[in-house]
Amino acid sequence: MRDAQGSHTPSSCEVSSIRRFEEITDSTAKEAEQPLEKEFPILYKNDSECCGCNACYTVCPKDAISMVPNRHGFLYPRIDEAVCVRCGRCLRVCNFKKRLT
Repeated sequence: MRDAQGSHTPSSCEVSSIRRFEEITDSTAKEAEQPLEKEFPILYKNDSECCGCNACYTVCPKDAISMVPNRHGFLYPRIDEAVCVRCGRCLRVCNFKKRLT
């Protein structure tokens, strides 16, 4: 939207999106500061427990997840334990895992 002077005025949707992004950023920073007392996340035990959608890869705040091909060439997530801060965001975002439980 533009006001009378031609300046951009954010819509309520844009404002709420910005606030949500700031909340996520703040919570990610707090999670990263916590000691590594939580268990290491296990995304799947075998290929049938993962659809390879990249959601966990995308949401990881530390880029600790990479997508690597399995023996058939399909990409599956792999977590680098040295980089992972055990925030659990990868487990919370996984809709496929939610369907299994």
